[in-house]
Amino acid sequence: MAELPATVLHGTAMWLLLVAWSAALAALTAWSARRRRTRRAAAARRERLGG
Repeated sequence: MAELPATVLHGTAMWLLLVAWSAALAALTAWSARRRRTRRAAAARRERLGG
């Protein structure tokens, strides 16, 4: 295998880190939105039952 320059390795590592960060951020956003939606639905259900 040919020896890769440090800049190429660094660029690849940064790209992989960016992909991992994007995936984590997307997962967190989806989880947060789901939690917020269920909490809102529960609040609406309580409001309906109370009123």
